[in-house]
Amino acid sequence: MAAAPVTVLSTNPAPGAAAVCTTASINATFNVPSGLRMDPTSINAGVFQVSTGVGPVAAATVSLDPATGRIATFAPLLPLVAGTVYTAT
Repeated sequence: MAAAPVTVLSTNPAPGAAAVCTTASINATFNVPSGLRMDPTSINAGVFQVSTGVGPVAAATVSLDPATGRIATFAPLLPLVAGTVYTAT
């Protein structure tokens, strides 16, 4: 029997959030099959990306929470621009 797929359970900030701090990090919490953890080597700037309509946002770091193995964090290299729409994938 195949394991259940990994899905995104929630994000912070939430989709469509307004007035987000320009120095905030972006988190994605994953729903992982019971007893499993995400592979920390699979969470990096190549797979967790943030962009605008103009182009990508450079990451200072992309990491996986070692305590849970389920929360990925994208920390931008520079502060985000207020009033700009960002997309995380």
